[in-house]
Amino acid sequence: MVNAVVKVSPDSSWGVVRNLGLEIDPKEMSSTTIVIYGSADPMPNAGELLLTQLTASKLGLPWKFFIYRHGKNLPMAVPPAYVKPRRVFSLEEIIPQGMSLKEMAAEIFRLRREPVVVAHLKDKLIRATTKIKDVPSLTIREIHESGGWLGGSGVHFLLRLYAEEKGSIIYICPFQEKGRVYLIYQGVKRPLFILTPFVRIVPPPGLAPGGWEPLSWPLWRALPVRSRRAARRLIRREIEKFFRRGEPRRIELEWGWWRR
Repeated sequence: MVNAVVKVSPDSSWGVVRNLGLEIDPKEMSSTTIVIYGSADPMPNAGELLLTQLTASKLGLPWKFFIYRHGKNLPMAVPPAYVKPRRVFSLEEIIPQGMSLKEMAAEIFRLRREPVVVAHLKDKLIRATTKIKDVPSLTIREIHESGGWLGGSGVHFLLRLYAEEKGSIIYICPFQEKGRVYLIYQGVKRPLFILTPFVRIVPPPGLAPGGWEPLSWPLWRALPVRSRRAARRLIRREIEKFFRRGEPRRIELEWGWWRR
């Protein structure tokens, strides 16, 4: 299994999780544990879904994957014929009934002590600050109904609540250079994260104008089965390597991977 002494920046996702004492020793996990990860968008990110499936397979554990139906991390239109894949659930399903934006913002500020973005509402960013009176008096459901959505800290806050409610789940923590969003988990009473590489499947030329966008779900599903199987084999090989020696930290499949 992965070497726990691999050095990382304290501000990286791995560094924050380790400093909080939330890294899980794979040898100590129960056979009833469920591995969870997800995409903050209405459809899965193929690389993240494969990371979840293959990490769980490596650990011999079941898995679930979440999507965020109201999320707008990436611009995407959900095709009318879209059907959620097996074992995929919506983040909206775990939002506590009647949770308000004020309540969420107050708790996030208590945990982070930073003016982080909690939600996007029309053309306005809602931040967690000491000025809770300035936060709109809306429920999360009302935010969604108005066309708004939760930011990264809001999503992770919901995942924290879910983990505290469900003692049998763990989350994947892929390597990211900037990982302060994980500070929202400080004070959780049990190890919660299995550290993994970051996985990205690169789209065709011209479809990643920012240089970071992943392959879209419709395009992934439109690929021949043999190409998708080739991606699974390549990512599985790199994940196996990671759990032996702690590297690589990033797995990126360039377009045309199936020709390797």
